[in-house]
Amino acid sequence: PPRAGAPTHDGFTLLTGGLGGVGTEIAAHLLRTPGTRLLIVGRTPAAEAVVPPRLRELGEVRYARADVTDERQVRAAVEAAAEAWGTPLGSVLHLAGTLVERPVSELDTATWRRALQAKVRGAWTLHRITADHPVGSFVTFSSVNGFFGGAMNAAYAAANACLDALAHYRRGLGLPAQSLAWSMWRERGVSRGYGLTALTEARGYRLLDVTAALRSFDLARSLDEP
Repeated sequence: PPRAGAPTHDGFTLLTGGLGGVGTEIAAHLLRTPGTRLLIVGRTPAAEAVVPPRLRELGEVRYARADVTDERQVRAAVEAAAEAWGTPLGSVLHLAGTLVERPVSELDTATWRRALQAKVRGAWTLHRITADHPVGSFVTFSSVNGFFGGAMNAAYAAANACLDALAHYRRGLGLPAQSLAWSMWRERGVSRGYGLTALTEARGYRLLDVTAALRSFDLARSLDEP
């Protein structure tokens, strides 16, 4: 595939879902690049949110309480960070999401919406915000379930397929976008304590340890593919 231009590090990075298992690994990875400033947003009250010490030791990190589906809250967090750091929003990484596992016949409207809210409405919120805060990079974390589907994961699969579609939509508008359709990170994020990893591998899915996943992340970002 064609290679993308070298990424710039102007401005700060907005990271949703950054206090989860995968998000913490991605945050630490990003902060190893000197000069990186990271704004993590989440729904946990600021007084209760614990940013791992290793992140603060690596670089500049801010945490703001904001529901990623609430455009007003996210805008306020972005504007406060821009004022504090004296630099604009430069990139977006959207990792927030909810996994609801149950047969599709048991997904009532409320449950379906809850399963899609963070990934889908959150991504659209970020898309709208970047209309006023142009960014050089807009990356969403999707899943192979968005392509292959998944038993018990209809809503999760739909949410991830939507992220993939948003990447193509943004590219059609001439805007930066990548949707990374991940396999499972071993013992990170929603896979922590998951009891059917052996079955997952037997069905042909590769589980990624952190080192392999971060290498894949760097490779994917270097490719000019949505």
